[in-house]
Amino acid sequence: MMKKTLLAAAALCALTSGAAMAQNYPQDGKWMVRARAVHLDSANGGAAGDKGVSVNDKWIPELDISYFFTPNLAAELILTYPQKHDVRLGGTKIGSVKHLPPTLLAQYHFTGLGAFKPYVGAGINYTTFFDESVNDTGKKTGISDLSLKDSWGAAGQVGMDYLINRDWLINMSVWYMDIDTTANYKLGNLDKAQWTINPSGDLALDYTYNFSGVVDLMGIRFDYPEDQVISKRWLGAGPYRVWQNRIHGTQYDVWENDYNDPIPGETFTYPEFKGYFGDVSWMNIQTKEGTISLTNETPDTYIGVYQPRDGRDRLLYTLPESGISVLNVIPPVRNKVNSTDLCGPSSQPKWVNGPQTGRVIFRFM
Repeated sequence: MMKKTLLAAAALCALTSGAAMAQNYPQDGKWMVRARAVHLDSANGGAAGDKGVSVNDKWIPELDISYFFTPNLAAELILTYPQKHDVRLGGTKIGSVKHLPPTLLAQYHFTGLGAFKPYVGAGINYTTFFDESVNDTGKKTGISDLSLKDSWGAAGQVGMDYLINRDWLINMSVWYMDIDTTANYKLGNLDKAQWTINPSGDLALDYTYNFSGVVDLMGIRFDYPEDQVISKRWLGAGPYRVWQNRIHGTQYDVWENDYNDPIPGETFTYPEFKGYFGDVSWMNIQTKEGTISLTNETPDTYIGVYQPRDGRDRLLYTLPESGISVLNVIPPVRNKVNSTDLCGPSSQPKWVNGPQTGRVIFRFM
């Protein structure tokens, strides 16, 4: 089993306040330079940042250069020096990345309001990422070769200048910068894990892992606390779970059931919530924190929903913790008399050789 760890920067919003020096308030063909202190507030891809990977917020210095074509129309270039961010997984620092986000805006300044000079702006942001590194904590999890793709995105601004006198003003503004990036890294047998964060908040993972040998269970795993799960709803084969040697008997439809955890042979709650489910196009998992929506774009795979519970004597099967998983191989189940190796050809371990690729999309609601 390979665990996936999200390593990506996300949209950055900045709330700024500071002071700028000016020689009169600019008119046609005049320049103005503002020096500001800026707080970077990292959105971290929505729900992913709360439980997964996040980058830290910080205060940074900033230099803004504006040129006024008319008293109302101006262009502004926003600059800073390269900024370093900690990359954290569940609150633990696992690495760092530097980024440089120059932004060019077209502005409209409202006049006729005395010392108050409000304005709005819209433009484009380019963010380049570099000096990506993984610390010893991250390396212990198997993460290596981290890189982030540069980003082009829209930028918006609402601000206000207040003139103290002919030479000084106070400025306050709020910006939004749409910074979408793709993170690539290696993790053990994982050759490729490419996360794409879309402006809608969707997280798309394109992955490739490589394994050769005999396996009972194989795929990618995502961790989420089982005690937070309430129910699931999915489009796929159901309503019952499947095993490698018990694939048939399900129907393709939309199904749903509440969380349950019956003991085989002792409690009889059907259909079981946990297990392996075939032909799943999408699955929505309702939790105490919201809904995790998974769209599976990998053919001939199964969705694993936590570890199926064994009987009281733990003689039916021994299975690894699988969390929420996308699986290329699922295990067989034994009968009351024989172990799986004695249950026929469909119950034997699988021989695999070479790379396995896939794509899965998450949405957090």
